[in-house]
Amino acid sequence: MAGFDNDIVYAKNADFTQADNQAPSEANGLATNGQIWVGTTSVNAGGTHVNVGTITSPGGTITVGFSSPDITLDLAGGSATVTEFGLQTGTSPVVPDMSGLVTFNGSSVAAGTSPVRTNGTGANTMQLEVQRSQAVASTDATVVGLSAFDSASFDVDTNGFVTLDDPTVMFTLSDDVNTVVTPNAGNIQLVGHVVEQGATKFSTVVAGTNLLNINPMSPSRWIVDPLGFNGTHTTIASAIASATSGDDIVIMPATYTENITLKAGVNLSSISNSWSPTGTSTNVTIVGKVTASYAGLVNIKGIELRTNSDYCIELTGASATKLVFTNCFVNMANNSAINHTGSSGLSIIYFNYCQGISLGAFTFFTLTTAGSIYFNYSRFLDATNATNASTLAGTCGFFCYWSQFESGIAFSSTSGITIENSHLRARSTITPIANTSTSASNVIKNSIVQSAGTETAISIAASGSLSVIDSEITSNNTNAITGAGSVTYGGLTFTGTSSTINVTTQTPIALTARQGGTDQTSYTTGDILYSNATNSLAKLGIGSTSKLLTVAAGIPAWTTATYPSTAGSSGNVLTSDGTNWTSSAPSGGVILEASGTLTSAQIKSLRATPIQVIAAPGAGKTIIPISITTKINYGGSNVFVAGASQIIALYYGTSLLSISAVPNSMIVASSNQIKATITSGLGPALTTTIDNVAMNLYNTVATEISGNAANDNTIEYNIIYQIVTI
Repeated sequence: MAGFDNDIVYAKNADFTQADNQAPSEANGLATNGQIWVGTTSVNAGGTHVNVGTITSPGGTITVGFSSPDITLDLAGGSATVTEFGLQTGTSPVVPDMSGLVTFNGSSVAAGTSPVRTNGTGANTMQLEVQRSQAVASTDATVVGLSAFDSASFDVDTNGFVTLDDPTVMFTLSDDVNTVVTPNAGNIQLVGHVVEQGATKFSTVVAGTNLLNINPMSPSRWIVDPLGFNGTHTTIASAIASATSGDDIVIMPATYTENITLKAGVNLSSISNSWSPTGTSTNVTIVGKVTASYAGLVNIKGIELRTNSDYCIELTGASATKLVFTNCFVNMANNSAINHTGSSGLSIIYFNYCQGISLGAFTFFTLTTAGSIYFNYSRFLDATNATNASTLAGTCGFFCYWSQFESGIAFSSTSGITIENSHLRARSTITPIANTSTSASNVIKNSIVQSAGTETAISIAASGSLSVIDSEITSNNTNAITGAGSVTYGGLTFTGTSSTINVTTQTPIALTARQGGTDQTSYTTGDILYSNATNSLAKLGIGSTSKLLTVAAGIPAWTTATYPSTAGSSGNVLTSDGTNWTSSAPSGGVILEASGTLTSAQIKSLRATPIQVIAAPGAGKTIIPISITTKINYGGSNVFVAGASQIIALYYGTSLLSISAVPNSMIVASSNQIKATITSGLGPALTTTIDNVAMNLYNTVATEISGNAANDNTIEYNIIYQIVTI
């Protein structure tokens, strides 16, 4: 129904298009879906403030529709209207204020676990937050953030590109010669490697892509390390190939199975210079053969040499090859050890402070031609009681000093041995010393020669000779020393069941008084032992019945029991007529003595400057020597050098020989020796006058005696003589 109620118009339809419209039409009213009355500030044509209108969206963002009896509003495209914002943290949701505004800010915040987040900071405000960087142990996407760069070290351009700008920070890495190392996947590998000794302590070398060697210089020019980390070479043979004379090669602990040919002047040593029986992990062991044929010298120190089904040491050729082993160990694991076929008399193998062991039926050495082998302060043992003797032939020599040697020694041809202060022992049924050599210079001194039981200790064939001095002989054989040859012996001690020397030619040596002996080799019943000079003993045979022991010229003498009643004139002597003594003037002069010491310098110039020992006695008188005793005092450093026929003699002047005072063997001796000579006349037939002629000690050969560089050898002399009036 239509009408008015309190100025509110109720109508099915209304027409406000004209003022005082007396014929309103429905068509001019709200006649279309979605029309509404809209008040305006201006008056329309009908004179009213009410117009017919619709709801529109000028931007097209809202779709206006009609669904009777409602007007519908939807966002364009069918999306929902945003009325609030839900955020990660803080106030949530955030809604527009009454004006429809939401304030959206940006900010950086402390590091956390969300690189970027939204935060409601109030009812109508929110902000987007980015976290700052932090230090973390490993890569983690949740902890990335914004960073600032130190302007002292970095540059950041307008595009945000960062470059390093700090001279103290490394940009590249290069070696000694400025070759730059190229990283591989950002990595540069540093490798340590010992290199040849040089002028600097370390070197760096680019060894390839992303690889840089830092090389400390070796303490020696060459170092062998099989692992390649601490050396210049991995094999000994390759190090020798690189080395030159004068170089030392140091070898790291390991076992090296290789055959080695030595080079003159190139020395080998373990890094410790020693070998230890317990140092299985610290020793250097060469399993193979070491061959020497150079002219010169090589030193090998602190290395084990082990056989590998062949000799572990071999010296060959005609050169003067010298090979010195010090603090080494020779291991005869499966073969004999040493083969020396060098044809030079100067080819020599030395073992100083070394050890060795035989683990089978092997020999320590075989020498066949002309060289020598020396053992000094060394110990070579037989672990299996082998019956194999080490052998020498040709003109070879075996020299053993202060050493222990458990092997038989068999020497032949003209080879020779010298053994001093050592222990020679055969562990099995062989003779420790078997001599078939024709050499006359074979000596065993201050040593022990020990057989294993019933074997003779020393055998000397018909052609052989041997001197055995001040030594201990052990044998349970009937004959401790036997053979058809010749033996010179003295001061022997026998500790086995036998002390028999059954050698065809025997020459005993008397021990001197200085050695605790008597200077005598035999005695007759009634002999009297007395000192005839300083540190010298003599013997006086038993006197006849009724003789008295008196003193004549300072030594004991036998005399008769009858004496004259008066002494007679001063200077008279007692003479015997066969029954009684009478006092009378001497018919032949008195007994006199001259003594002194020659220095080393005097000895080495005796040819040019003879030493007068007895002055000229005066006209009508001559000197008659009775005896001369000489003694060489060896200083311990080095010997004199003299020709084979060179002696020192007592001369009238320098032209007439009287007595040989110092023989050649005594001049060149390396020990203290004493010689006493009693004259049996004046020597050769006199061809010149000896009236009023002085006596000199004189070198009989035109060449002077030399040697004894230390000048510590001297010769003492004591001369008994008479002066006779002619």
